Amino acid sequence: MKLPLICTLSIIAIPILSQPLCGQTTNDLPGKWYTNSIIKDSDTVSRATMEFLLGRNSFDQFSANHRYISFQNNSYSYGTWELNGNKLHLLNDRDGGVFSYEVNRVSKDELLLSISGKLISFVKAKDSLVADKKPEPDTTPRVKANKSQVAKKWHLSKIIEFPENRSATANKTFKNSWYDLRNDGTCTRKFTKPVEGTWELTDGGMRLLIIDNTGIGQVWNISGISDNELILQLPNGKAQRVYSTAPTP
Repeated sequence: MKLPLICTLSIIAIPILSQPLCGQTTNDLPGKWYTNSIIKDSDTVSRATMEFLLGRNSFDQFSANHRYISFQNNSYSYGTWELNGNKLHLLNDRDGGVFSYEVNRVSKDELLLSISGKLISFVKAKDSLVADKKPEPDTTPRVKANKSQVAKKWHLSKIIEFPENRSATANKTFKNSWYDLRNDGTCTRKFTKPVEGTWELTDGGMRLLIIDNTGIGQVWNISGISDNELILQLPNGKAQRVYSTAPTP
């Protein structure tokens, strides 16, 4: 999943907006939104710079059926969107990558989103909407889990690749990685270094959504769960990550 422009800019100050948004967001968000401006260090990025990084006429389109289309650098990506309070989660179809935005303001013609200390302004398009692409059926096996089963520290035990001749490389790359999923919904993950974030179960307990404090995250299908083992798999992915409550030797 390609990273949007907002993940490449430096930190800015986000204005504090007190307007209640939950119901309003659901009503006003659907539609096609062109990127209007990006603010960093209290200054607006120039139009030339924005077009260089995003391409011309970049937009995000949100449908009432919770599908979205993103257009950047002459390339489309597709996925689903969901709201959790004032958090807007975009879940990419292709790789399960997640971007979690704070909805700072939304009206019939203006949208302000922030992520990782960056503020992006959108304006409602007056041209026609782009045709959506239906999601590919997720054939990954899934099981239902509850919070008490998942809220533990999980150490990566092994990665099962399909075909399996790739497993040795994957196991070496992610050796000693872990998730610490706490009861209060916060978490720490470690691949190369510890990163703080939040976690929750979605889709009736069959998916695990983990979002770093930067607003970037990942959704996993839960393919297996027991008292001491958790098996995660990307949507339509070809590898399973097996985690254990016991540290890896």
